[in-house]
Amino acid sequence: MQSLPSLEVEEGGKPEVRIRLKDLQNRSDVAITMADDQVRPEDTLIRGNFFNRDLRQGLNLRCSNTKEEHAFTSDSSHPEGLSCIFFLQGQVDVRIGDKGFNLGPGRNGGAISAAGVLKKSSQPFQRATKQSQYVRHLVVSTTPEWLASSGFEASFGDGLNRQLQQQELLSKQWQPSLRLQGLIEEVFSPSVLLPQLLDLHLEARAIDIVGETLATLIQANGYCQAELKLGRHEQIRLQRARDFILADPSQALSVEVIAAAAGISASGLQRLFHRVEACSVFDYVRKIRLENAYAMLSAQRCSVQEASSLAGYKAPANFATAFKRHFGKTPRQVSADKG
Repeated sequence: MQSLPSLEVEEGGKPEVRIRLKDLQNRSDVAITMADDQVRPEDTLIRGNFFNRDLRQGLNLRCSNTKEEHAFTSDSSHPEGLSCIFFLQGQVDVRIGDKGFNLGPGRNGGAISAAGVLKKSSQPFQRATKQSQYVRHLVVSTTPEWLASSGFEASFGDGLNRQLQQQELLSKQWQPSLRLQGLIEEVFSPSVLLPQLLDLHLEARAIDIVGETLATLIQANGYCQAELKLGRHEQIRLQRARDFILADPSQALSVEVIAAAAGISASGLQRLFHRVEACSVFDYVRKIRLENAYAMLSAQRCSVQEASSLAGYKAPANFATAFKRHFGKTPRQVSADKG
């Protein structure tokens, strides 16, 4: 069996932690649903190394190297404030409030998958893993009070607050920059010589990670500012359309079907997508399908032929052309990256 990778920030060579199913079932703040009803309460659900540190009051860093032995779904809650979430290994589906994320390396071709979520209030949190897998992830979280006391609110507050006035949370899933990837790797592999300097090392990286995440949220590839100019009803309809598309990108979709699900006319929906996403509804659907196909190929969860069908292409040659135009790689190159 493959051995767990070491978690360098784990101190003193501590043995791996084993979490049984009943350990989570006994918690009042977590609800666990198992994909396999044959898993017994005494069975190990997760094993590996965990690191959890309050670097300052209101600034927390958590990371892990674990093996999830079984597929499961957990339901809990996320407190208000900022969460910076990064996955270096493993594939999970996450939902915070009404926002869904598919997290795992390979998303958009990157080695690290990132999501930033700023919550005005506590939000329902769901995390689902679909198979036994190794997981390596990092979360930096802050309270609103820490953001205010650390100067981030002064830097980003006006833009963020204007957006939070119209919605409960702000979120963005993106491909981290090389600088941000370097900061994350430095958390897992600190170069400090003295153990006493570890917290200072981690705090400096965590603050930089928070800054880049907030900058990404406020910019959000330019669409947030366009969304701010929408009325509340327009925002709701646009989000309904996005959620309907993301629920099953491979389903047969037309502008009329999506518009009906969003409660808007087809022409009105086209105007919203051109205004906010700078593309047509069809182009948006095609982009989501290609990204989904990329993630599946990169994780080696389907063949190129299956990915072509998943992306809605009848001719694999057309799929390969569109795929390379979008990502700069052919489907077979992506599929072979981990081979």
